[in-house]
Amino acid sequence: MLVAKEHADYAQAFQGEDDPRLDEVSRAVKRFGYQQDALIEVLHIAQHAFGYLDEKLLTYIAQQMKLPLGWVYGVASFYNFFSFQPPAAHNCVVCTGTACYVEGHKKFCRR
Repeated sequence: MLVAKEHADYAQAFQGEDDPRLDEVSRAVKRFGYQQDALIEVLHIAQHAFGYLDEKLLTYIAQQMKLPLGWVYGVASFYNFFSFQPPAAHNCVVCTGTACYVEGHKKFCRR
């Protein structure tokens, strides 16, 4: 669980790290003019670069965009297309639409 921090604490998130993926996120923030309405797009770019959004990355984005960490986490957790864990090696998506349901999609979904 993320806890809101003051902006001064955010700067420590990636201190001393030289990661080209961070440069990509920073460029995106600058390209969108540090505006909070670009947060979703910046989160998409960050997730594409890193594979998922961890607390350290969310903290970095909050610091760059001068937004509260709770706000950034709230937006990221609201949408189901953002992930907070590294992606699995394999993903399987089973259709649960009406046609697939009628044809017996449940036989593929065992827990």
